[in-house]
Amino acid sequence: MTALLAVLKAGGAYLPMDPASPRERQEFMCADAGARVLVT
Repeated sequence: MTALLAVLKAGGAYLPMDPASPRERQEFMCADAGARVLVT
């Protein structure tokens, strides 16, 4: 929760991802969103 609030306060975006989804789907979502950083 702390990381989510910090990302939003810094002007970032929250992209929820299902860990059960296929790796290709996750990679597409990150690329499509233009994500430069991933917080797990």
